[in-house]
Amino acid sequence: MRQLLLASFIILAGLVHANFEQGVAYYQDKAYKKAINAFEKDWDSTQNSANLYNIALCELMLEHPEKALYFFEKTLKYEPNNTDAIYNASHLFSEMNEGSYWQHPYSWIGRFVFKFSSNTWSYLSIFFALLLGLSIFFSLQPQKGTRKKIGQFGIVITFLFLVVSTMAAKYSHAHFVATEFAFSPHTDIATYISPGKNPTEVKLEQNQRYKVKAQHENFLQIQLKTGEKVWVAQKDVLSY
Repeated sequence: MRQLLLASFIILAGLVHANFEQGVAYYQDKAYKKAINAFEKDWDSTQNSANLYNIALCELMLEHPEKALYFFEKTLKYEPNNTDAIYNASHLFSEMNEGSYWQHPYSWIGRFVFKFSSNTWSYLSIFFALLLGLSIFFSLQPQKGTRKKIGQFGIVITFLFLVVSTMAAKYSHAHFVATEFAFSPHTDIATYISPGKNPTEVKLEQNQRYKVKAQHENFLQIQLKTGEKVWVAQKDVLSY
């Protein structure tokens, strides 16, 4: 585990929140449980994903590799291109699952879209909507000329970008508010045919990520590698 990029913990400038600074101090004093508590408080108030990454490092120091992997992956929900989190998750997963290779939770398209907030995509949608209106105005000019040609060409381009940015805003919003994955820290997790009812004999694989297909109160429906779907209690898994 010494090969993990622990130095990334230090490269977190410009954060002035008391809980975060306290977490850093606790980490440096090797009081990892107290550091986790401080980072969790800062996460609750700021939603700064650096806290998730730091919690992962603390869990690693406490020799809780399953939780560390979970928090590295949860970091990627908010920073899908965080190279340190990607490296550490991949390295840790390979050590925990010999012969298996870690895969990024999100496709390259998702990584591009989620790199920006849903608000950013919404602002872009408004911008392109205004440009579309301006292009339509120019295209309706009675006389032929440069403005009319620019307007006609602009309608096609701005409409395309408006559609893309609007879809990205919707996709991004759903991503940040939804529970998308469930991580199984052990194999003795109860599974059900329906939420909390009709137990099954299905055993989840340890240290594996499952796609969440539905949610009902405190239960998640996850999809297995076979395509079969089962329900688990959200408290029994690590979800993000």
